[in-house]
This record gives sequence, structure tokens and C-alpha cells, in this order.
Amino acid sequence: MDQPAQNVTQPASSQTPPVSNIPPSPKVPPPPVVKKPKIALLVAGIAAVLLICIAGFTILQQLPKKNVIPQPQPTTVPNADKLPSENLASARGEILNVNPQEKKLTLKSLNPRLDGIFATWTVTVTEETILARFSDWLESSSGESTRGAGFPKTDEEIKAGLVRIELAGFKVGDSVYLMAKQGQDLATMTEIEDPGALLLE
Repeated sequence: MDQPAQNVTQPASSQTPPVSNIPPSPKVPPPPVVKKPKIALLVAGIAAVLLICIAGFTILQQLPKKNVIPQPQPTTVPNADKLPSENLASARGEILNVNPQEKKLTLKSLNPRLDGIFATWTVTVTEETILARFSDWLESSSGESTRGAGFPKTDEEIKAGLVRIELAGFKVGDSVYLMAKQGQDLATMTEIEDPGALLLE
């Protein structure tokens, strides 16, 4: 007995539409191409940063700084056998006369000037003049100022570390080191009012 053929129908959801009815899929754009930095641009950037740093450093160097008046220091004369004819800030001398009442003393240079003559100075000291031993002055003046690195000690800072010698402590025949103040020239002046220091050697 023949069975009639059954029509098998599939649900509509499982049926595949004909190929011509498939909508085209949207095209995805390719990922953006990442450009690698070029060496020239990198070098130019580094050069620009360095240029800015150098310019900044130069500007900082040009800022106004406190005017620092250099303190007289024991100096050696280029020709130590002769005193120069000008710009002499310090010299060694021998005491010829001391007058503690008038706060004056007379010194004769230990070295002659270029013309062969020994200089003679009449020195008037004040409370501002540093009167001390040369070795004490060297010790007290060494080191940095309380104002910071690179600044020399002020006269007040040097005086604070010194034992002051009274003028009566200087005797005829003593060797001393005379230091002029700013604007005083031991090569051309014979009257020295209030020198920077008179140091007993």
C-alpha cells in the first residue's frame, strides 16, 4: 500500500532566502594608519627644548645682582721687590712712630717703590679700623659669609672673630700689614685716614 507523499514544510524562520535577496554588509573602514615620528622632527623638538633651556639660563644670569664691594685681601705685587706706582691696596711696613692719644702712627714701606724710594705713610685709625694680628685676620676672614655661598665675609663678620689689639699694643720697629679701603691707593697717598686694617705680623 502506497503512502501518499507528505509535504514537509519548514518553519519560515529556518528558511534561507535566495542569494539575490541578501543585503550587502556595510563596509568597515580600515584602521587609521599610525604615522611613525620622523627623526628630523624628533631632533628639531630636542633642539627647541635645549634652546629654551639655554635662553632661560642666560636670562637668569642677566638678572640684577647685589653689588658686592670686594674686600681688600692680602695680595702679592707682581714684582714683590718693588711697589707699583699706582693701585696699591696693601703693603708691608715697619712702624717708625706710634701716638696712641692721636690714634696715629707712621709707617715706612719694607719694599721700595719703582723709583727706589721707600714710601712713608701717616695712618690715622678709628674704631672701624681692624687692628689685629695678621694670623688671626687670615683665620677670621677665611670661609663664606653668612649672606651665602660665593660672598666674601664683611668687615663686621671678620671683626666678630677677631681679638682687637689696641693701638698702644703696636710698638716702634714692629712689622705690620696695611690694608687700604676702597678708594685709597697706598702708592699715591701718604695720609691714610681709617684704613681697612692694620695687622701686626
